[in-house]
Amino acid sequence: MVAAGREQKNLKKIDGLVYKDKSGRVIVNRPRGLIENLDSLPFPAWDLIPPRAYRIVPILEPAKAFPVAPIITSRGCPYNCSFCASNVTWGRRIRFRSPQNVLREIELLKNEFGVREIHFADDNFTMDIARAEKICDLLISKKIGLPWQCPNGVRIDRLTLPLLKKMKASGCYAVGLGIESGNQQILDKNHKNLDLKIVPAVLNNLKKVGIESYGFFILGLPGDSPKTMKETIDFALRSSFDRVWFNIFTPYPGSTSFKDWLGKRKLSEIDWDKHDCSTAVFKIKGMTLNEIEVLQTQALKKFYLRPKILWSLVSSLRFREIITFLMSRFFGKTVKPLSQVVHRIIRKRKNYVRNLWNFQS
Repeated sequence: MVAAGREQKNLKKIDGLVYKDKSGRVIVNRPRGLIENLDSLPFPAWDLIPPRAYRIVPILEPAKAFPVAPIITSRGCPYNCSFCASNVTWGRRIRFRSPQNVLREIELLKNEFGVREIHFADDNFTMDIARAEKICDLLISKKIGLPWQCPNGVRIDRLTLPLLKKMKASGCYAVGLGIESGNQQILDKNHKNLDLKIVPAVLNNLKKVGIESYGFFILGLPGDSPKTMKETIDFALRSSFDRVWFNIFTPYPGSTSFKDWLGKRKLSEIDWDKHDCSTAVFKIKGMTLNEIEVLQTQALKKFYLRPKILWSLVSSLRFREIITFLMSRFFGKTVKPLSQVVHRIIRKRKNYVRNLWNFQS
């Protein structure tokens, strides 16, 4: 918007506003202060975004029941990973909703909107271990009975065995884990603040309590080389993750890495369609951009085409989940004969296996 005169003076008083003055100059007001008490915020207008009308697609783990509702119970991240822009969006200081407030929203979603699964989409759901345990305790004592997972990922160094046991007892069946690299020096260079030595023990505890794990890795991070990327792939292969995903490094606006990558380049020169975590835009010494993309495909094939992982993945296509998918997709539009539904189920399972073997990216 372009502002002038008295209106422009009024706009200067609004924190967090960006606008153009009468000469076309961009004005950036001082940042708006963070909301300290997250419990003071109303719940999302779920009546305007009814969960039954949207099909949430988990990142790596098939959902157990639909409809699914994603909720956020905290804001902020105290870490400073060079490749992440979360602390630009939410700030460095983490703030939490109270366990009681979180449970009220879950009860609302279950009782009034028929939600049958919860996805905690926080960046740091388990950062405050005592609070996470309290949420689990309330889920158990209130007999919520809904399966849940953390598809956005949690800090692997904030998962104690007592917490994992409570998570499992309260309905948790899967968590994402941001590992990023299998080379400690690359992690340190990118300020991940994670010791790779703790990973095997936590994965073992997850297996012990019966929670599935999926690891997130990034190929082509600043400082990476063909050798360190191979170490990352090898680390994922020898670890006991149930699922993994290899993203290609994408410079996120606001992150430290983005500023370094941008250099003298103008924003107008950037092809934003390529910033999709599967297209290489950041050059690595000793590799072309295309070779990085090929490496991603090879890494995924190496992980998923192992018999044990392949069988686990195919087995996770539970009959009830597929029926739920078909019913949620076609309900209210057309009614499919039972024979047609069964045919679709069989064909979907066969196609799933064939596509894994022909996986291109």
